[in-house]
Amino acid sequence: MSTRFPLTPAGVQQKQEELYALNDQALLDQARLIGCEFRQWLQANFELNAEQQSYFNNMPENYSTALGYQLASTVIGRSPIHLEDGQFREASRAINARKSTETSISGGMEWSPGGSPTYTLTLTITFR
Repeated sequence: MSTRFPLTPAGVQQKQEELYALNDQALLDQARLIGCEFRQWLQANFELNAEQQSYFNNMPENYSTALGYQLASTVIGRSPIHLEDGQFREASRAINARKSTETSISGGMEWSPGGSPTYTLTLTITFR
């Protein structure tokens, strides 16, 4: 995967489409990278402007890891990923990333007549 997309709602949508076109094994490999090396994966797959780069470089390691694993689990399930269009705070505020970054996971289950249940899960990431 060599295509880098801007870290915007449209760029995240394009990356999602690229990821979900992969076969299962390749997708699992990407999910492992996302979970274990979130910052490196992000930089390799997205074009970050100076403010975004600074934000992620200054994000506490434990929070970066948690965000990576949330994204990885969403990718494994080929569930929707939404990046809310927001502003990245200056680098000094990234230290408080838990306060300026919101994630929400919503899900549900639907039953079709005579069929199996269909599960949905959506990850939404908002940088404030």
